[in-house]
Amino acid sequence: MLDRGYPSTVCPNENAGSSRATSGKSPIPNPPSPLRQERGEHDLNPSPVATGEGLLRRRRATAGSQDLASVRSRATSSRQRAIRKPAGRLPGAMTEPTHALPVDSLRALLPRWDPRREPAVPLAGGYSHRVHAIGDDHVLRMTPSTRAPRLRHEAVVLDTLSNRPDLDPVRSVLPRVIGEIDGDSSGDPQWHGWRGILVNRFPGTNAFRAWLDAHAAVRRRWIHDAVTALRAVHGFGPPGTGRADHDARRSSSYVVGWYGTRIEDAGPDWRDAHRRYLSALRGLLSDRPHAETRALVEVSLAACADRLDAMVNAFGPRPGHGDLHLHNVIVSGQSVTGIIDWEWGGHTEPDADLAHLLRWSLFPAHPADEDLEDRVSARDFVDVAPAIWAAYPEVAALRDLEARLFTYLVEHDLHQLVAHPDSTQAVTRLEAWHGGACRELLPA
Repeated sequence: MLDRGYPSTVCPNENAGSSRATSGKSPIPNPPSPLRQERGEHDLNPSPVATGEGLLRRRRATAGSQDLASVRSRATSSRQRAIRKPAGRLPGAMTEPTHALPVDSLRALLPRWDPRREPAVPLAGGYSHRVHAIGDDHVLRMTPSTRAPRLRHEAVVLDTLSNRPDLDPVRSVLPRVIGEIDGDSSGDPQWHGWRGILVNRFPGTNAFRAWLDAHAAVRRRWIHDAVTALRAVHGFGPPGTGRADHDARRSSSYVVGWYGTRIEDAGPDWRDAHRRYLSALRGLLSDRPHAETRALVEVSLAACADRLDAMVNAFGPRPGHGDLHLHNVIVSGQSVTGIIDWEWGGHTEPDADLAHLLRWSLFPAHPADEDLEDRVSARDFVDVAPAIWAAYPEVAALRDLEARLFTYLVEHDLHQLVAHPDSTQAVTRLEAWHGGACRELLPA
């Protein structure tokens, strides 16, 4: 999840320019490659109005003829970028500490650390967190009290994963929590109200930044390895074995949404969870979007409601990452070395956990670091979706997959409009989903 103007799901690359990767946030993709919809037992395409085609036709009549490709191309224009957060003060921070780090607390966690020999290096990015590399082996993320629950949640998620013996084959790519820091007990009043998490640092850089210089076969291997690791987290055995540990990894309740609109205990029924989430979004958006966006919001909410019958419990509730995209996949050479940023982790359905990776393969410029915005296009990421389905055949075979992906993608962008009513990127993507962009993400 990654809008430039949205701090909760996407952040600029914290791994950029370093030989070792951080455990932080990052954005995702742009033009040709996420979702779709179709007729089946349930009429998932009942009318031009229900699918948004009528709205799009009216817009095209006033703006001139434009096909799906032209809708996408607008994403790379500066006029279409969401409002960007100014650099400097973190959102929600009361007082910005002037000291680089709570050194005493760090030394308690790393007794052998010598800041004179291994000075902490600030890492770029992080709408939600202040991120530092501590030598070659560790990353510290600090955040103000308003966002502290996210780091605490991530620590709980990672601790849970560390206690699962079935994850031993992918253990090396999962972050390990070294310790947590409570700024109130750090001894430095400048850090009061802040909280931190110290994790291991992975070698390499994020896959998005490395993508353009990589051979197609290497790119496909990165996707395969990352999705295989996610598949293991979901509780499935190695691909081709036919083994799935359904019961042991299930929870009694789903999580839907993202911070600000998230429902932590959405119940055991996936369809009902999304019905509740759509109702929450409707309320939150009732007075937020501008008048020109209102019609698109209403059409989007109605389109998701029309697809609720497709939102059956497929495999879950299963533990998931919640924000898997190329900025959160760390690579070195041909190998995936780490999967970072688990603060969105929660029990979900496997296809929902893949939606972010799919979305940004179509819109890579939206989450791109500024130096890459004008270089990336959907053509560069055309192999992402096929590689995902090759690595996860169980999800590729799901009935009504198009309707389900459509719902996930639209819900995400409606959520973005809750936080950022001026986000032109979210509007661009919503128009693309209604125009049929989802079809490009489906298995062949």
